Amino acid sequence: MGEADYLCDRTAIIDYGKIIALDTPANLKDLLGGDVVSIEVDGDMDALTNYLKSIEWIKTVKKHDSNLSLTMEHGEKRIPELINIAQKNNATVTSVNLHKPSLEDVFIYFTGKSIRSADASQQEKNRDRMRTHGGH
Repeated sequence: MGEADYLCDRTAIIDYGKIIALDTPANLKDLLGGDVVSIEVDGDMDALTNYLKSIEWIKTVKKHDSNLSLTMEHGEKRIPELINIAQKNNATVTSVNLHKPSLEDVFIYFTGKSIRSADASQQEKNRDRMRTHGGH
C-alpha cells in the first residue's frame, strides 16, 4: 500500500471484486479525519466496541480480529482515556499504536479487515475452489 500512496494519482479500494472507493490517496486518507489509534484488546470486545461508538470525540470504530482501529483528533492525548474506558468495559488494552491515516487504514475503514486477512481469506477460497473442482 505504501507504493500506491507515493506512486499513484488515483487509488481504488476493491472488496470482493467491487470498487468501493476511488480517489487520490490523499483524499481517501482525509476521509478518516484525524489520527488513527489502533488498540489490541483482551476481554469483552463487543461491549467495548459498542461503548466506544457512543463517544462523541471518536469518529470511527472498526473491529478486526482482536484489534480496534479508532479515528479521532489529538489521539495522543486520548490514549490514557481509552485505556480507562477499556478497563471499565471488562477489557484490557495490550497494545497501542498511534499514527496518521494510511491507505491500509482506509482499506480497513471501508472493508472492516486488514489487507493481510483479506489476502489470507482469498487464498483459502482459492484452495477450496481447487479442492471442489479436483484441481482442474
